[in-house]
Amino acid sequence: MLRSHPPGFRRKVLDLLCAAACWTCRCPAITPGAAVHHQPRSLRHAGLTEQIRAVHAASRGTYGAGRVHAELRLGHGIIVGHKAVEMLMRRAGIKGLPTHRYGHQQPPARRHRDPLRPRRAIHLRGLHRTLPRLPGTDFPLGSPHAADIPLKFANTGADRPAGERATARHMSALWAGFARDGRPNAPQVPRWPAYTLTNRATMWIDTQCKIVSDPDRAERLFWENREPKRS
Repeated sequence: MLRSHPPGFRRKVLDLLCAAACWTCRCPAITPGAAVHHQPRSLRHAGLTEQIRAVHAASRGTYGAGRVHAELRLGHGIIVGHKAVEMLMRRAGIKGLPTHRYGHQQPPARRHRDPLRPRRAIHLRGLHRTLPRLPGTDFPLGSPHAADIPLKFANTGADRPAGERATARHMSALWAGFARDGRPNAPQVPRWPAYTLTNRATMWIDTQCKIVSDPDRAERLFWENREPKRS
């Protein structure tokens, strides 16, 4: 249609369309043909502040600037910037709940924990089990690594000695008690205190269990007095 008119007419029509589009983007609530009256900024800010108060009150005082801005834009269809909402809320003294756990306050200071004091109780045990000597030597096997696995599950055959079956019964009961309530207690076994640097209590698991204080003390002192070599 525009090609059948002179170039001057086409330019005027395009200018009018551009002006109408720009004005519609700035004021979407104004319909064509309505009377346009410029509203002072102070009146607009006053109206927005009242709407902000209403949204904030509806949230029971929890919404901050971000949530209020989203409610105005999406819930009420009001075109307003986030910074404008934040400015008006600051001027009106409207505040929401802080989103951070501690707000603008400093988090509580952490207590310095003694590295030598564990958070959980430590229980030390020793398996007193007599095994044959190492074949071809006079070195006793004692309780080698993984020798306690069958005892933990009481998986000893009927052909094993009675003392070994009793040791397995005590050990499996202690492990079951620890898994049940966090305390390694069992019937017919003395109370197992936690290991500390003061008492160094150790449960000696055997046919008759007993508490031994600081076993292998000479070996421990030997390694404690050894100074590392400096290069």
